[in-house]
Amino acid sequence: MRKLFWLFAIPLLLVSVSAGSNAAPTKISVAVPAELRAKGVLTVGVKCDYPPFGYVDTGGNTVGYDVDFARQLAMLALGNPNAVQTQCVSSADRIPYLTTHRVDVVIATLGYNADRARVIAFSKPYFSQTGRVIVTKASGINNVKDFGGKTVLTLKGTPYGKWFNDCLPSAKITEYDTTSQALIALKEGRGVGYADDDTLLIGLAGKDPSLTVVGALYSSKYGVGMRLDDDAMIKWVDAAITHLQSQDFFFNQFKKWVPDKHLQDLFSESMPRPGHDLTYPAGPVVHC
Repeated sequence: MRKLFWLFAIPLLLVSVSAGSNAAPTKISVAVPAELRAKGVLTVGVKCDYPPFGYVDTGGNTVGYDVDFARQLAMLALGNPNAVQTQCVSSADRIPYLTTHRVDVVIATLGYNADRARVIAFSKPYFSQTGRVIVTKASGINNVKDFGGKTVLTLKGTPYGKWFNDCLPSAKITEYDTTSQALIALKEGRGVGYADDDTLLIGLAGKDPSLTVVGALYSSKYGVGMRLDDDAMIKWVDAAITHLQSQDFFFNQFKKWVPDKHLQDLFSESMPRPGHDLTYPAGPVVHC
């Protein structure tokens, strides 16, 4: 797992574009929302503690796969990838930031589920991941059933606490606000496992040889979060994703942030690509 250290040693490959160097917006099948055109900037909620999707680099810049996606949306809409303002959000507050109009959209590893879809609108999915659990190798835990009667750590606003409550109710759940808090709690023995997306956990295990990843809870797909009544934005973002899919944008960005060839192959079908669509499940997302 040491070769997975890339998640915390990601090369900085951002392109600098001056604020005044606007180009003509790219014409796609749906018109840019009038409100966005008038405002001239796209405000986006992103993760700031979740490499490689969104994190703060050593220079204090918010960067990552989701951030580049946000910049590309600004380029398509306004002709300038810098016409975007990012706001750091946690798993628990990303939906409130959206519904209270603090951001226009949320691009923050936001997994689709039916409960969330009653509160916000989701774009077409742009990434697929699987929930797993990171443990210390000394714990002796090898599969999900081993967590029965033990404490599992997770983050507020994620579905993993509910999964354990529904599927392994004997497990005890402790929730934290941030990844760093949960990881410290795991290392201090306040729980035997930390449940989260595999896109994050494999990087944590790669950085620390005392940790390993076990189990498979269920798979979910990330979408852009938007307000339910924002019809113009919903239609435009879906059209933009279709346009970017045709250019293989998502996989090319993944390769930029994830240089490990093995992981590129492993996740090659986790993004919409030419001839390869992602869809949300018609039935329940979570299965025990």
